[in-house]
Amino acid sequence: MKALRKLLPFLLIVLTAFCACTRSVPVHIIDIAPSDAAYTAAPADAPTANAETPSLITPTPDLTDTPEPPETSEPTPEPTETPTAVPTQPPTAAPTPAPTPAPTNTQPPATAQPTNPPSQEVYSTFDPNNPRPQDGSRFIYLTFDDGPCPNTLRVLDILDQYGAKATFFTVGYFVDRYPEIAAETVRRGQLIACHSYTHNFNQCYASAEAFINEVHHWEEAVINACGRLPWRVCVRFPGGSKTATLQPIRDQVIALLRAGGYRWFDWNTGDNDKWPAGNVNNLPKEEYLMQSYLQSISWYDRQPGNNIIFLCHDTEDATVSVLPRILQDLVNRGYVFRTLDEHPDWNN
Repeated sequence: MKALRKLLPFLLIVLTAFCACTRSVPVHIIDIAPSDAAYTAAPADAPTANAETPSLITPTPDLTDTPEPPETSEPTPEPTETPTAVPTQPPTAAPTPAPTPAPTNTQPPATAQPTNPPSQEVYSTFDPNNPRPQDGSRFIYLTFDDGPCPNTLRVLDILDQYGAKATFFTVGYFVDRYPEIAAETVRRGQLIACHSYTHNFNQCYASAEAFINEVHHWEEAVINACGRLPWRVCVRFPGGSKTATLQPIRDQVIALLRAGGYRWFDWNTGDNDKWPAGNVNNLPKEEYLMQSYLQSISWYDRQPGNNIIFLCHDTEDATVSVLPRILQDLVNRGYVFRTLDEHPDWNN
């Protein structure tokens, strides 16, 4: 007992020291994983990572090395299979729209091949007060293109007044449209001839066969309107035989015309009624046509023996207006009017 009493103060000191030590140690144990970076344990009542509480410590940027991002508790997902790049397709060119064919029920285009434009000088080779006799040394072949039309009846009346003959190069579509006028042309002793069916360059000159089909279609229209064809069909190319659209197939077309017994003619003079661009002096239209006629006729009038094929259009009002003046001038010059089936080259 005495020994226990002596040890009791010592035991109390030891016990007191032990209790003091245990109060400074936290209840839980923190296991810090090894890392190259230093971490500070957050207090138990710190906000969660999703809270928008600003940090009170502003980190000092490292100007030499870019700090590695802190590790997160969630592992970085491994990438899936690398997608194959889809090649970009080159843009597809927009298709060129197909040209719309010109309708056949419109007025045919103007003849593309003009005669030479007139100058300001009007040529005169004879005295109008002393007309020449019609001695058979001068012949003229009047031709009217692009009809029939209502103007054709006026032209027929004027021709009758002067006892003049002419060749009418008609368009088959308008023969179908005005069959009675086509029939009247034949009844009055004029020559009806072929100027294609459509007068559409793209259709007429698509191929040699296409042109011959235009001629056959014209023949059907004339038979329906007049009851018969001329004993030989005479043809004039739309735009003339030198028009650019015809050239690639010209020889083939002419060979087919010859094989079929057809005849074809251009012209060598005219009144330029389809070429208003030649009116550089801005004359009234009728006066421009008269000047064109007078200049062109003078090229052939200086000597007899020329066979003049004169181009004009019964579809032009101005031509109809000046036609009596032209015919009277031709009569005064001693010309005899003929149709092309009387031309010396008709059977060549």
